[in-house]
Formats: sequence, C-alpha cells, structure tokens
Amino acid sequence: MPHPTFGFSTLIRRWVPELANLENKYLFAPWTASETALAQAGIVLGKTYPEPITDLKVSRQRALVHFDQIKENATAP
Repeated sequence: MPHPTFGFSTLIRRWVPELANLENKYLFAPWTASETALAQAGIVLGKTYPEPITDLKVSRQRALVHFDQIKENATAP
C-alpha cells in the first residue's frame, strides 16, 4: 500500500522550489532534517525556508489539556 503522501512530493517540489532538492523523508517537515541534509538541499531554515511557526507537539499537548478541562466542566453538576 502506498504511503498516504505518495504523489504529493511531486507537487511540493513543483510549487515549493525551496524544497526541490530535499530528501523525501524530510519533505513534509523540513525542520526535522539534519543540518547536513538541509545544507545539501541548499536550505537555511529562517532564511531560504521559514522555521515552523509553532511546535506541533507542544500545541497538541496544550489542546488535549484544554479538551480534558472542557469534558470535566461539561460533566460537572
């Protein structure tokens, strides 16, 4: 079974030329690539490609805490 992102790499490489030379495994999250991989692709985070706006792990955890609070308040008498 193909990876869910199969085929999208072609679109990304076409419409986001800054990522055209980046390895597939980093294409959907370039900030996770090593400095070496970024340098080989000609990418400098914050200069030639933006750094992430938010840390997804932190924002997800924060949202889960708030959802739990909402559930607790919804079941309280």
